Amino acid sequence: MKRIYNFIEIPEYKHSFTTISNTCGEKKDDAWGFKDLQVIRNTITKTSDDPAKILGKDLMKFFSDIDNKLMLVD
Repeated sequence: MKRIYNFIEIPEYKHSFTTISNTCGEKKDDAWGFKDLQVIRNTITKTSDDPAKILGKDLMKFFSDIDNKLMLVD
């Protein structure tokens, strides 16, 4: 974060990445009719779903072999 502040030349702000709270999400969910569309966790952490479960077998094979396919285009 410090590097970003330095790059855009503004004073640093002290962030807390472990005490995040959602103060308005439920109100918007009710108003727009999208219950639980987005969940805000109370900490910023790296999460990763298994890409094979999301993409499926065919797309995993396609993207796993993409470097070889791109070399054929050159």
